[in-house]
Amino acid sequence: MPRTTLRLQTTTKGSEANEKRMWMPLLLDNFDYPQTAVDRQAVLDVIRSVYDPLLIVWLGGPGHTWANQFSGRTAGREFQTQILARMAELPAGVQSVETRPVLGGILYDILRYYRFTDAAWRAPLPGAAAAPPPPPPPPPAAAAPAPVVGLAGDDELAAANMEVLIEAAVEVLSPAPVPAANILTPLQILAEVASSAEPSPIVSPTSSLDILAAAASILPYAPMPAPAPTPAPAPVGSPAPGDKRGRDDSPEDESEQPAKKKQAGSG
Repeated sequence: MPRTTLRLQTTTKGSEANEKRMWMPLLLDNFDYPQTAVDRQAVLDVIRSVYDPLLIVWLGGPGHTWANQFSGRTAGREFQTQILARMAELPAGVQSVETRPVLGGILYDILRYYRFTDAAWRAPLPGAAAAPPPPPPPPPAAAAPAPVVGLAGDDELAAANMEVLIEAAVEVLSPAPVPAANILTPLQILAEVASSAEPSPIVSPTSSLDILAAAASILPYAPMPAPAPTPAPAPVGSPAPGDKRGRDDSPEDESEQPAKKKQAGSG
């Protein structure tokens, strides 16, 4: 059934005939049936509980009166939205009469009719209160907690320290080879790297280079063997022990040899 055909305006008069026309779309126009009266009162209670808070807020504005409350183009839209949100409070027979949009319009017409014809509807009921303010918006999602320094796993910390160590060792050792006279043990190299290179930020509460420096200062280490000395070259011209004399060692006067042979023969 469509909305009422009664033209509603400030000059509308209240009468039993007009009232029946207002309730006809909800099938509550039989004033002789007791249950109909109960259902009508239930509908009026819901209408009033939605309307009074809106009226209180409206009257609190400058220049606002009951007469100009629904004078805009969107008049009644907020009322219809709120009362349809409480549709479950209406009698079951009323809920099933029309679609929700049409039902919202019918209830709004009933409100207007009583505002025009009954002065009691032009002010809030005693004890009525304004609608509570809308709930505050939900708080923004909490940012992900920053990683707690010092709680990284052992594997992650070891990997981070190793990466810093490699970078620092390459930086220190790459420019030029270390002279043989200044060969350092591994822990000495770590100590030098830790004290001179700039540490990279990692998840450890202590810089990995500081850890290396501490380890290098307290842990024992085995000295690296010194390089074997290069053997000195042998003097030129000095014969090795046991070598036979060469031709240069023979006497210059070879005339002595026959005499020695003769002596050997005569003997």
